[in-house]
Amino acid sequence: METSKGYKRFCILLLYVTMAAIFFNQCDARRSLQPFKHPRHPRSSVIKTTKKLKVTKHLDIDPMLDSSNVQPYSLSSPFSLPPFESLGPMPLPENTPPFCTYPPNTPQPPTTSIPTPTVPSPFSYLPPVLPALSPPPSPTGTLPGPPTTNPPEILPSPPTTNPPEIFPSPPATNPPEIVPSPPSSVPSPTTYVPSPLGPILSPPYIEPSPPGYVPGTPTYTPAPTAFVPSPPLFQPPVVYPPPTVPPPPNTPPNRALWCVAKPSVPDPIIQEAMDYACWSGADCNSIEPDGSCFQPNTLFAHASYAFNSFWQKTKEAGGTSCSEDQSRANIKCIYTEREALLSFKKGVSDDSGWLSSWVGEDCCQWGGVECNNQTGHVTKLDLSCEWEDNSCSIGEEILTHLGNLSSLMHLDLYSNSFNMKADNLDWLPSLSSLKYLDMGGRNLTGANWLHAVNMLPSLRELHLSECEFDRLPPSFPFVNLTSLFVLDLSNNQFDSSIPQWLFNLTSLTILDLSTNSLQGTIPYNFVNLRNLEHLDLSENPYITGNLPSFLGNLCKLKTLSLKSTNIGGNIDGFLDHFSTCLNNSLESLDLSLNKLVGNIPDSLGRLESLRYLNLYFNSFWGSIPPSIGNLSSLQQLDLSFNEMNETIPASLGLLSKLVILDLSANSWRGVITETQLMNLTRLEDFVLTTYTVHSLVFIVMYNWVPPFRLKSLELENCIIGPKFPVWLQVQNELTYVNLKNVRIADTIPEEWFSKNSQLVDLDLSNNQITGKLLQQLVLPNVKFIDLSHNYFKGPIPVWLAKNWVELHLKNNSFAGPIPSNIGDLMTTLEILDLSENLLSGKIPLSIRKMIYLSILDLNSNQLSGKLPNYWNELQDLKVVDISYNSLHGKIPRSMGFSSNLSILVLSNNHFYGEIPSTLQYSSLLSIDLGGNHLSGNLPSWIGPNILILRLRSNLFNGTIPREWCNLLYLHILDIAQNNLFGGIPDCLNNLTTLVNSNNNDQYNSLDLMYIEKAIIVTKGRELQYDTTLKFVNTIDLSGNNLTGIIPDEVTSLKGLGTLNLSMNHLTGKIPNNIGNLRWLETLDLSNNNISGPIPESMSSLTSLAYLNLSFNNLAGRIPSGNQLQTLNDASIYEGNPSLCGSPLLTKCPGDETFEEPNFIGGSSEDKYGGDDFERLWFYVCVGFGFVVGFWSVCGTLLVKKSWRHWYFRFCDDIKDRIALTIALKVVRWKRKLGLEKF
Repeated sequence: METSKGYKRFCILLLYVTMAAIFFNQCDARRSLQPFKHPRHPRSSVIKTTKKLKVTKHLDIDPMLDSSNVQPYSLSSPFSLPPFESLGPMPLPENTPPFCTYPPNTPQPPTTSIPTPTVPSPFSYLPPVLPALSPPPSPTGTLPGPPTTNPPEILPSPPTTNPPEIFPSPPATNPPEIVPSPPSSVPSPTTYVPSPLGPILSPPYIEPSPPGYVPGTPTYTPAPTAFVPSPPLFQPPVVYPPPTVPPPPNTPPNRALWCVAKPSVPDPIIQEAMDYACWSGADCNSIEPDGSCFQPNTLFAHASYAFNSFWQKTKEAGGTSCSEDQSRANIKCIYTEREALLSFKKGVSDDSGWLSSWVGEDCCQWGGVECNNQTGHVTKLDLSCEWEDNSCSIGEEILTHLGNLSSLMHLDLYSNSFNMKADNLDWLPSLSSLKYLDMGGRNLTGANWLHAVNMLPSLRELHLSECEFDRLPPSFPFVNLTSLFVLDLSNNQFDSSIPQWLFNLTSLTILDLSTNSLQGTIPYNFVNLRNLEHLDLSENPYITGNLPSFLGNLCKLKTLSLKSTNIGGNIDGFLDHFSTCLNNSLESLDLSLNKLVGNIPDSLGRLESLRYLNLYFNSFWGSIPPSIGNLSSLQQLDLSFNEMNETIPASLGLLSKLVILDLSANSWRGVITETQLMNLTRLEDFVLTTYTVHSLVFIVMYNWVPPFRLKSLELENCIIGPKFPVWLQVQNELTYVNLKNVRIADTIPEEWFSKNSQLVDLDLSNNQITGKLLQQLVLPNVKFIDLSHNYFKGPIPVWLAKNWVELHLKNNSFAGPIPSNIGDLMTTLEILDLSENLLSGKIPLSIRKMIYLSILDLNSNQLSGKLPNYWNELQDLKVVDISYNSLHGKIPRSMGFSSNLSILVLSNNHFYGEIPSTLQYSSLLSIDLGGNHLSGNLPSWIGPNILILRLRSNLFNGTIPREWCNLLYLHILDIAQNNLFGGIPDCLNNLTTLVNSNNNDQYNSLDLMYIEKAIIVTKGRELQYDTTLKFVNTIDLSGNNLTGIIPDEVTSLKGLGTLNLSMNHLTGKIPNNIGNLRWLETLDLSNNNISGPIPESMSSLTSLAYLNLSFNNLAGRIPSGNQLQTLNDASIYEGNPSLCGSPLLTKCPGDETFEEPNFIGGSSEDKYGGDDFERLWFYVCVGFGFVVGFWSVCGTLLVKKSWRHWYFRFCDDIKDRIALTIALKVVRWKRKLGLEKF
């Protein structure tokens, strides 16, 4: 008992000594403070060693933890507390400097209850992640201990065998304090590391002091290790208020606010906040290892000093409390990572304000940046750029700064600017936590991208589309991407086969190699990718071979796209393999734009999960298999542009979920009834067209109402009419309608147009629809209307549409004037075609408001008046066709200032005057002004790109300009029936197109929705050409007063099809090389003064179909042979008295004179029937044929008895029938004539 009492007395004595030491152990607060030298206080040695050993397990937080699920003050989010708090105001002198802080005079016993967290200010929920700067180098040498006048901090020394740190347990009710006894020996110097300020989740430990610092011998040592109290849930709150300082004389005391660290905030947050305070102006020299306030060497004491110093220096800026500057401490962004992002921003071309939000100190609030709410590290960086210019250009040297974001898990650098190059990816492996990487749209051709990404073992998604890669390494020694789930290498330029190392990525679920130039066949090793769900090899036109059936072994596959891969064969084996999977999950199959052939097999019906099936642009034939009805989930079926030539099965009507049905561009036949349509309740797009016109007939009851409401309907070349059925009338949600050539010969109800006011495209052309159209109608979305080739009548409808692009009303019976406000109602119109109607009046002035108009076609009407003078305002105008009207006056000069005008057709009107010279400023490719009263000289300024020049039937005079020889692309020159004189230019051999017969390229460059028509005199008559006009090569100079000879240069025009020089005054001879014109079909030299013989080379004109050499002065024998043998009309050569020979009756000297039938060409033996040998052979052949034919029939009847009997019965039957018929006829005539006796 005495021993126990003595022990108690000793503990009480030790407690008193400890309290006394604490009360008098303080720094000299009034000493002069040194200026702040370092930008950042070095991290406390306690925290350094703590982080190295990683024993603070309460800070080991999963970086993937969603911060939204973390409650403040919970164990999973120790960072949600502000690192400092305010103490109550105390009477202090004004502008008092910070002091070293010590425990209060009255010790506070630790509480045993768990404090209930109160709802703090908004800042207290945000952890302060402050700039992390590199600490300055540690001072060298021996660091002095605390001053001798102040007692040292009570540092319990550990026992010799490194016992665990002693944590006092919370007392129940006034427990006695444990006073440790002094140790028997002094161990090596150590520093006491305080326990974590949150929940204690790890065992205590002892950390050695930093090198160079040797504290004094500890005065007290802990009690024996046998006593280990249980750790509390929270550390007892320790608050170090500043000491009371006596005010200066005659100065009244003031109330001041002091900031100290919160004991409940974890150490790393305290450390970051202290770093920020020291970096932002706090005087932290005193807590340096050689500073006067270094002791007690604890993070809590140092942080409290720094926080108070920071507040005392910044409160003059307007703050009144410690919490008002808490927003600075709540910054989460790590300083080094913020600096890396700012360095990145400096090198970015940001003309569009792409990174305009990257301002301020908290980078976690910047656009595209996301941080971990617990650690403050940047985890996601979205720098994707959707602009197609260089407004967000990133240089490759700038990308290296991203390597400092060591905790980054999501990096998106996608860009549409393909000129952004990055040849160096050495920074990428430093992002060891990266799971998502997208560098699509950047030029990585010079980078070793595969090596760089192979160093990212955590990578799960890799997107490198549009990076201009040109090769895939065929082999790779070691693939580290075992966790990769998504690989996107689409839209590159890979021109090799699919590499084998790719099949080692067995975790892949998505593989996209589309839009490349991969070659060879699809490797069998794809079967190794058992987890593959989405495979896209589309748009690789050099992948060949047959469709591999082994792809059907990938039973987890949901999406397969082999579109445009040039594969062939049939799909039977492929579908059979898929059907063997127990849990087939294929949802989308795209085999379009290939060379697949054959019938579609019944095994297609086993893909019961299929939702999208695209087989368009192949060569499938036959019909749709009846098993199609088993695909109950099918939403889209596209079989367009194949060779399907059978009927459509009734089972198609079982696809109740079908939304899109496209069966266009095939050769369907048979009928469509309600059976194929009645269950398609979700159908929205219905496209069914045939190549074989009217081979598919809709036989549906007129009053049948369908269960669907369509948005798109296209039934071209089918038979729906003659009535406009009710199942079409009830459709009121249509946006696209094409009922072209469906034999509707009915009126369209007016309300059908109004209730489908959302129409965008409407095509009812090539029918026999009658009636009038609504005059007033609002179609806000319409862009295209084609009602051409019908029987509509009445005035042009005035329909209001703000987005109208094309209006085609060609070949109807619309009458009356064009609405004067048409330009006000259709300001966006690009194509206006009102041709071939009965329109009258003037061309409206409001057309000038159609500033986007490119094609104006008003031909074949009854328009009158003059052409308006506003063409210079229509700068997009390319085609003007106002031919075959009754317009008069001069061609306005403003027409030449429409700079894009390419085709001008004003033929068959009453225009007069000269061609305005301003037309040379336009881009004319075709000029047709024929059939007018234009006069003056032919213009020499015709542009060099002209293709068609037609000025016939006018009053032009003068000569043919030699400048026209430079019209390299000219292939139709028609200036017939004018008053031209002079000779034919001898430079026509410069007309390159007529020499080489190649004019398609120029027409292909037009790209117009317009087909030009022209009447060409060829083969002795006027023919109208439209779609084939570009293949016509002709020169027509007829009906003028031209003189001189036919130049030999004409024979160089080997591509010429028609040459008409008739009705002139040409002299000389026909060029001897006329036979060089091998494509010449029409040659007319009639009504001239040409003399001399007909050249023998003319017999080489193998394409010649029309020849007229009449009424000249030709002489000599007419050549014979080849094509001339078929031109046996004597009128070809009439009016040439000196010509002789066949087919003329005039014989040439030396010919026989007896009368015999004329033969075309050949020798005299041919003319008189040949020799006796040929006659003999004729009779022999006739006799042999008779014998063979006779005995083939009669001989068979003689040999085969059954045939003979059948033959005679047949003859008897025929005889009886004839006799009966004659007898009946005789009886009828007798009855009619009354000769029959009763």
